[in-house]
Amino acid sequence: MTVAAPPLSFRSFGVPKVGHSEAEWEDAAAYSESAARFVVADGAAAAYHSGLWSHLLVRGFLDDPFGVDDVDALAPWLHRRATEWNEATAADVDAPYYLREARQRGSHATLLAVEIRPGPMWCAVAIGDACLLQYRGDRLVDAFPLTDPDAFGFSPDLAATDRDSSGLAVRRQGSLEAGDVVVAATDAAAEWLLRAAGTDHDPAPAILALDGPIDDLVHRAREAGHLRNDDVAVVRCRVGDARAASA
Repeated sequence: MTVAAPPLSFRSFGVPKVGHSEAEWEDAAAYSESAARFVVADGAAAAYHSGLWSHLLVRGFLDDPFGVDDVDALAPWLHRRATEWNEATAADVDAPYYLREARQRGSHATLLAVEIRPGPMWCAVAIGDACLLQYRGDRLVDAFPLTDPDAFGFSPDLAATDRDSSGLAVRRQGSLEAGDVVVAATDAAAEWLLRAAGTDHDPAPAILALDGPIDDLVHRAREAGHLRNDDVAVVRCRVGDARAASA
């Protein structure tokens, strides 16, 4: 008997930095329920058109996916996304010299791509500090690639438009149970969730139950000093009853 992937339900959330509009949001998040696939990316603030780069990475994982555990697939996939970025910014070759130089330096972003597979299990690949967090009930039971909230810094590994950065990728997989929730989060939200886990201001129960926007929760956490002022991107994947998916 083959056990199919369990039914899944998804939500995605995004909030820009304080003082920035949604159009200036440099993170990106997306999912495909039918493909059991989700992804987040975080454009580096100092990089040229990093919001565009993060959105191309995210959209590319849905429209032109690669197997996250295929070590040979990531480099050509990143090259295709870099080609899209170069084509999208091609008109800037006639821009002022400082913009041309910035474009030549390329753009950079962190990336976390996740697949849910029969078992059930999650398989993920990460470049940088966007993180997967796995919850059972309201309890954090696993995290990848970072588990220590003090490990977040100002120079994470980055997927780049101007060079092959596939060698920076790390991969892992983990087992799931029906009812588990897997969260993909860019760095500020991931650090917040890891640091607050198990405390009286742990946002996980609210995020796992959230039906509407995440904005109020994010704003309150920023005001309380629990969440630093950075773009936030979160995808939540709830794993259904695997027995219902048996064939």
